[in-house]
Formats: sequence, structure tokens, C-alpha cells
Amino acid sequence: MDFDKTVINAAIEALLENPADTEAAAVIIQFGSTLPDSDRISYESTTITKTSGDSATGHTQEQGNVSVPHDHEEKKEYSRGVSFERAGFYKIWRQNDRIIFQDFWKADITTQGTGEQPPEYSVLYDQADLEYKDLCIEIDKKRFVFGGRWLLGMVLSISIQYWKSLRTGEETYLGYSVKITNIRTP
Repeated sequence: MDFDKTVINAAIEALLENPADTEAAAVIIQFGSTLPDSDRISYESTTITKTSGDSATGHTQEQGNVSVPHDHEEKKEYSRGVSFERAGFYKIWRQNDRIIFQDFWKADITTQGTGEQPPEYSVLYDQADLEYKDLCIEIDKKRFVFGGRWLLGMVLSISIQYWKSLRTGEETYLGYSVKITNIRTP
């Protein structure tokens, strides 16, 4: 089934504006329930290589011999564990009986400007009949970060997540995640 990602983005915006909007939640659930179930343990790796490529050389009467280098950057990304889709300004994935989304640009490991992760939102639903239950925001993430040479330059992040219902205000523990991140640059 094909989904219009701009409609999903609009539904996310509408649900964030009004957590009681069941029509917007239904659009998100219909799309999110088709996504593969993601693991709580994930691995992300980005390798950036800069290569000096060919150069164009020539001779002009005004400048003499001229050489223009052609350098380029190649980026390879690999991830395992969390399988997400991009829907407009958001990345969206499914874990068990919830669909999670967050701002795409701030959440991407190569574009996060401030280094601070944006909040995750979780749409809770009944898997049997796809009925909307609640919209929660991650209010606290106890993050334990390990890294350094002994982990081959990788960063291990273990998070315990606490969520708050945007409909009732109730706070609850909804899970944990383990993320291994590796960024290699020259």
C-alpha cells in the first residue's frame, strides 16, 4: 500500500497540535502499523571519506597553466535494529504496540546541530483493531554513555525512557533502548 508522506507529515503536525485528534492518529497508525517492528538495540555507523579526485588542467594565455582539483566526499551509512521511514520533517518507526516519531533533521547523527536529541513522541494503539489509545512525549531519558578507544571509537548509549501522556498528563515508564553509534572521518 502506498502512502502519501505529506499527508502523514500533516497528520503528525495535527496530532501534536491536538492530541485528541483521532482522525490524525488513525492516519499515523494506518501507516505505522505497516512498518517492520524495530529492535530496542540498534547500531548506526557513518563513514565519511574525502578523496582527491581527478583534476582538470589547461593553459590559457591570460593565466598560463591552470589546474582545477576535483575533490569529493563520500558518505556511507549503515544501520541495523531500528527500521524507520521518513515522512516529511519526521522519522517514524514502530516498536511493539506503539509508533514513535521525532524530528528528522535534529535526530540524524550527521546533522544534529546542537547535539541535543529532539523529543520522541509515541502513538499508543491497540494492535488488534488499530484503535488509538494515547499520544505520549518522552520526558526523561536516563542515558548512560560509554565510549573511547576501548570501544574502537564507538559510543554506546543505554537509555531508560519515561513518557508523559499528552492527553491525561500521566507519567509512565515505557521502555529502554541500546544504541551503538560509530562515526569515522578522515
